[in-house]
Amino acid sequence: MDYKAKLSEIFQLTKQQQYIDAVTELLNVMIEENKIRNDVNKNIEELMRKQQKQEVLKMTKKYVEEQLNTGKGGLKARKLERVKNNFKDLNPPALIKEVFDEEFERLEGTDSNSSDYNVALN
Repeated sequence: MDYKAKLSEIFQLTKQQQYIDAVTELLNVMIEENKIRNDVNKNIEELMRKQQKQEVLKMTKKYVEEQLNTGKGGLKARKLERVKNNFKDLNPPALIKEVFDEEFERLEGTDSNSSDYNVALN
């Protein structure tokens, strides 16, 4: 809203009641806009808090995995490396190796706590 133009109109009013009504209307518009701005700011702050919380949880999870030796280079990685090395020692045909590589890649992306992972690994 163009407040300068509205104020200019208000100052040209001669009757006191018109002046009061116009000022009241302008103030109500300004108050409403301020409420909307405040709501937007609150929503942004809440969203930022949630994102920060998620980031902290991700970092905490990564730290715990490293401490428990289940992250990169941890227990899961060592088990998978052992399976891959045992398979290479078998000298399989190219077609079987290709299928193994696809399945092994899928297994690497699987959560080590899932049943699929444990069935495939054993």
